[in-house]
Amino acid sequence: MRDVDVEAFISALSPGARLLRSSDADFPEMNQLWNSYYDRVTPEYIVLANNIEDVVLAVNFARDSGIEITPRAGRHNLAGLSSVKGGMVVDLRHMTRISVDEAAGTLTGEGGLKFGAIDDYLWKHHPGHCIQGGMDPSIGYFGAHLGVGHGWRQREFGTGTDNIVAAKVVLADGSVVTASREEHPDLFFALRGAGPNFGIVVELSTRLLPVDREQKPEVRQGFMWWPLEKAEAVFQALVDAGRRSDFPDDLMWVPELIFVDEQAGLRLSHVHYAGGDAARAEPWESLLESLISEHGGREILPWQWVTHLALQKEFVNLPPRMPWYTSGGFSEKAKTMDVFRTLVKQFAAVPNNLTSVLLIPYGGALARRDVTQTANPAGPQDIEWLFMFWSLWQNGAPDDGEAVIAWTRETYAAMRQNLRYGYANGTAFDQCNSEYARFIYGENYDKLAQLKAKYDPGNLFHHNINIAPA
Repeated sequence: MRDVDVEAFISALSPGARLLRSSDADFPEMNQLWNSYYDRVTPEYIVLANNIEDVVLAVNFARDSGIEITPRAGRHNLAGLSSVKGGMVVDLRHMTRISVDEAAGTLTGEGGLKFGAIDDYLWKHHPGHCIQGGMDPSIGYFGAHLGVGHGWRQREFGTGTDNIVAAKVVLADGSVVTASREEHPDLFFALRGAGPNFGIVVELSTRLLPVDREQKPEVRQGFMWWPLEKAEAVFQALVDAGRRSDFPDDLMWVPELIFVDEQAGLRLSHVHYAGGDAARAEPWESLLESLISEHGGREILPWQWVTHLALQKEFVNLPPRMPWYTSGGFSEKAKTMDVFRTLVKQFAAVPNNLTSVLLIPYGGALARRDVTQTANPAGPQDIEWLFMFWSLWQNGAPDDGEAVIAWTRETYAAMRQNLRYGYANGTAFDQCNSEYARFIYGENYDKLAQLKAKYDPGNLFHHNINIAPA
């Protein structure tokens, strides 16, 4: 690429924006991702965008120069898709503007925002309001919402994707459009679940959800654990309870196969938006306490009432700057226990004690969602659980990493026949192809391929779980 072209691009950027080259002294620091496994992926350029016009310049430059391009928002992508070897990264970290319209019930934010910053802003400036998504404050707003966006209140209000009301996006031809139910509704459908395939989203509006306006502790929280040999019996009891007609939508039980004090087992996160009402919380706590007594479990966090903000800021806290590998998929009711039994058997031979498998419940509002409205097909077809691998190892331990990756691939392959769909935000780098995209998007894939041909016929945005243009 000619230096004159690069210099012209630099001169066109807005004040405060910057083009970093791989030879710049601060490039390695600015190229760090949350997942350190992808530090080895080195782009040629990073555009530190300050506004929408900078993003348009970058898209036009990459398209006209024939250089690969990918967006970077929260830097949290587990498959490393927010970096591209030898290409251009459009980094939105400095685009963090937020606005709230309480009358309309919406929050609009830019791509550099993470859930922790949004939670703080709403708590301080708009008490009584929150948004869906983000079980950890370090997760990026855009990446989560555009790829489904799970959160503690999804059984009550749907996923982050379900709650998007509008998106402003830079398309492959450099044009900027707003997608909503009223404007470009076909693009709105595609962005909600398959967003990176269709452009670079620069602004996203989502519904505001209610929390206690007086900011009182309203969430009943607890952690408990059982040894691995009891995991199947405990999980079966959790599944049976979750299928009861009186199981509340505002209760989330999130099990995880994990090591606690060097011992493999099943840990359960209990999160109940019970409004501080002990009578509402008591029946479900009693059920869990009986499982603890019956199956040799123990509490690892005493029952407590916490505020919404405390839950969002402190409950998970995923470890940053470690190497990760992942895979994930959705089970139907008839296959849930088959998947879990496979996991328990495999987890007995997991190569290290850092790796875990997270289970996120569906049902509630998710069982009632209209899957014709978003690219994400999972919901009312008896989808019951999302299974997701958090396969970690220590930095500087490549042999351990190879063993963990091999175990994850083997375990996921054993599970896959009993999964209905793959999970976009739980996809590994070696699954990012059109064949696996069909597994993720299911019956929506062909429609998405047609929309890809309409909005990105040259497949400029292909560094993702790529949907090939029809």
